[in-house]
Amino acid sequence: RHHCVLLHRTPVQRASTDPSMSASEAKGKDEKAPSNVLVLYTGGTIGMKNTERGYAPAPGYIGEQLKTMAQFHDPALPLYTMPPSRFGRRVHYEILEYDPLLDSSNMDMHDWARIARDIEKHYEEYDAFVVLHGTDTMGFTASALSFMLENLSKTVIVTGSQIPLSELRNDAADNLLASLTVAGHYEIPEVLLCFRGKCMRGNRSWKCDADAFDAFQSPNFAPLVEVGINIKVRWDAMLLPPTNGSLRVHADFCDSVTCLRLFPGIPDGTVRAALQGVKGCVLETYGAGNAP
Repeated sequence: RHHCVLLHRTPVQRASTDPSMSASEAKGKDEKAPSNVLVLYTGGTIGMKNTERGYAPAPGYIGEQLKTMAQFHDPALPLYTMPPSRFGRRVHYEILEYDPLLDSSNMDMHDWARIARDIEKHYEEYDAFVVLHGTDTMGFTASALSFMLENLSKTVIVTGSQIPLSELRNDAADNLLASLTVAGHYEIPEVLLCFRGKCMRGNRSWKCDADAFDAFQSPNFAPLVEVGINIKVRWDAMLLPPTNGSLRVHADFCDSVTCLRLFPGIPDGTVRAALQGVKGCVLETYGAGNAP
């Protein structure tokens, strides 16, 4: 049986955001109205603890870590309220922790549906959403959510890390800080995957490196947001926000679909075997779609 645990709940006045707001225009926003972000912690390396048997998930551990980090919590304010950004805006976030925490290599479409339903359940309470996720299947989840969340008008960012937040040298802090900053300052009606200072369209991203911090790429489509000295947003490439209709979640999947990657000399029997008992097949072909 699965549960979700809200680690802390603090009533916070919600910010009003303008979807066309630039970085310079964000400056000077009322600090008394921070952006309100829900962090869905599904599991993954980002929140793991180093044990005698190596990294292991530890319930509640990531929340305890964030309390001690100045960039993620201003001790003079309610729990999980960040210091003001260079734009004069604070971000307040709350953590919805999954129980049990999930290994992304074991996740499937039922877990995607759970994440989408949690976003739907809390959609009116928060300005944006950040999903903490293991890196192995992060690209799959980001892609799936982009099609599941119809009429999305708020920012949804999927992120994680190669090294846990608990380690002195890690990529977790930068990835989470970038995600919370973008989610809390910009109204982007898309599902993004944020890694190494790049916020990529969720259904254009994939994991390209198991060892490097720059582990994700978006081939043939440049990142929508780049977080460097300045934050550059490609507003011209964004999907337009919905003009009418509320959020609609599509959580019904057909599991009778397979994927077949073609290779030179692939036997006819292999193709026939792959197509047995399925309702659909995604073919990975050569170049622009060539096949024998």
